[in-house]
Amino acid sequence: MVKLAILGCGNIGFFLAANILHHYYPLSNKKENVVNKNVANENVELLLVGRQRLLDKLNEAREILLTTYNGTKIIVPRDHVNYVTDVKKIIEFQPDYLFVTLKATQTIVPIQNGVQSFDLIRTNFPKSQIISGMIVQNIAYSNPCNFTQTSDGSIFFQLTPSTHFINSILSNAGIDIIIATDIKNVQYGKLMLNLGNAVTALASSLEQVLESRTYRRILAMCQWEALEVFDNFDIKPISFSRTMPVRLMPYILNAPDWLFNILIVNLLKMKPKSLRSSMLEDFMLGRKTEIKELQGEIVRLGKIIKKDRDEGGIIMDGVKLGGGDHSLTPYNHGILELVKLVEEWMEEHKKGWNVRLAADEVLAFIEHGIVPQALQI
Repeated sequence: MVKLAILGCGNIGFFLAANILHHYYPLSNKKENVVNKNVANENVELLLVGRQRLLDKLNEAREILLTTYNGTKIIVPRDHVNYVTDVKKIIEFQPDYLFVTLKATQTIVPIQNGVQSFDLIRTNFPKSQIISGMIVQNIAYSNPCNFTQTSDGSIFFQLTPSTHFINSILSNAGIDIIIATDIKNVQYGKLMLNLGNAVTALASSLEQVLESRTYRRILAMCQWEALEVFDNFDIKPISFSRTMPVRLMPYILNAPDWLFNILIVNLLKMKPKSLRSSMLEDFMLGRKTEIKELQGEIVRLGKIIKKDRDEGGIIMDGVKLGGGDHSLTPYNHGILELVKLVEEWMEEHKKGWNVRLAADEVLAFIEHGIVPQALQI
């Protein structure tokens, strides 16, 4: 028996769960098609731990419905799903493998008092295997418990002595896995993609971003700034698309509308109308976002760079002596501060944010510090 647990079961967690439960529960006679015969003979038990809100939705729907990128529909009945809201249940369950899919802004409190880290997780689960990973696919949610894979891709795992076994379990469940020797460059490659989360949230949809050359230019500038700071730290973000090298992304975004519309379909391999960023969901639900881990990370790296710039000027901790602040990362800094203002607005008004900002308003804030009218009220 192999025991798996998913902590923080939201969009990504349900994507994993639907594939795993569809394949392993109940054990079917499809084993002749599996990748690894030894793994096929294993019973797999899965525990999901997540928010009460999603448990309520699961109970309402009585099933999980996952639509894969190629259009295949996977349905998992409610009685096949072991979903709890108490994180202490993981300690009782003692999984062999624990998938942590929490947002970077969330903390684990019920295990012990205080903020929990991966070291604390390892202490509580000495027999469990915890492997660094990164999911590339975008998973969108819709009521009541429907999930749609809106972009193609793989899940990356750090190479460890235990990675090959978990790779076999997930591969047999139909999930594409890539084992990476350097997970850091995978994480920064995903960060390049995730810089679009905040821009999408401010615009209220990815479709609005892609249809506006101004919005695309803002995102392209964020990515160019990211690539510049990456070069200074010898970070080599990997590309997740065979047809779209990561360093070409900002050039594509900044292309004229007629050219971009051709490239978006043939190169980016995504479905803009169905794509939805997790930060947009945070806005709608009034939750704290991951902006500090996205644009905030680029700004953080920019602050510690020391190099010559422009006419012999010196950049010290991301600031050009004699110049303005954040001269290395002005677009990322602008998006960071604008999202912080939205978070402050949500906190003050105790509700979600459902305002579509025009691209010109966002650009005016970045370049001139003019706060959008909706945030001045």
